[in-house]
Amino acid sequence: MIEKKNKLHPKEAFKIAPFRKHIRQTKPHIHHGYLEIVYLFQGNGSHTIDDHKYEISTPSIFIVKNGQVHHWDLLTEPEGFVILIQKDFFPSCGDQELELLKVKLTQYEHIEISNPKNVTNLLNILNEEYPTYNINLFHSLLKAIFSKILEFATKPLQIKKHQKDYNTFFQLVERNATSERKVNFYASQLNTTPQNLNSICKKCVGMAASEIISDVIIKEAKRQIKYTSLSISEIAYSMHFKDPSHFVKYFKRVSKQTPNDYRKQV
Repeated sequence: MIEKKNKLHPKEAFKIAPFRKHIRQTKPHIHHGYLEIVYLFQGNGSHTIDDHKYEISTPSIFIVKNGQVHHWDLLTEPEGFVILIQKDFFPSCGDQELELLKVKLTQYEHIEISNPKNVTNLLNILNEEYPTYNINLFHSLLKAIFSKILEFATKPLQIKKHQKDYNTFFQLVERNATSERKVNFYASQLNTTPQNLNSICKKCVGMAASEIISDVIIKEAKRQIKYTSLSISEIAYSMHFKDPSHFVKYFKRVSKQTPNDYRKQV
């Protein structure tokens, strides 16, 4: 099984710390229950998130979402900061502006920072203020940091009026996709119709709801294939497919290759 890590105490909503300088290589692991934002302003090597290997060019931001598998392969001493935020932090904070910035930020995995001075300064302040845990100050600093990081994002994003509904849908899919693959299920959870849910998804990300569900399922299947020694049959049953042949057909239809072919190439 893929190793799960939780570096936050259950009562901790938030944490910031300098990136540990002795880190070089880590085993693939899942961060369970929290968002991780890593700012590296020194170091080189690679950082793999799910199926994407990023060659590190500093300064850079990496965003690892709850449930993603990642690992480091660093060649030189790293320097930077790590921010860990519990998944319940944003819904409970009551700050809609901060929540919206988080939604924008988590649409990326990697952002290169061309002018790091202000980002570095803000993170230094956040790190210095961390022991006091002044929640209002933290909210303000996080908003400033997220806004500043997003200035360097190269892919234009437009958060549309349906984004909140889409974000809720996507969170439901992440929690339930291995056992629930029908659009009807998610529509009922959101008190809407499948047609309206499809409309929301297409307006926000240009994809049908079924495509988003399939994408999440295949990403989880690829994690299991790549990072565990489970057989294809074991993975199929763990993901609640009725039998391995159904899983193989589903995987091939979506990813254009069989699970065994994917395992051989990784």
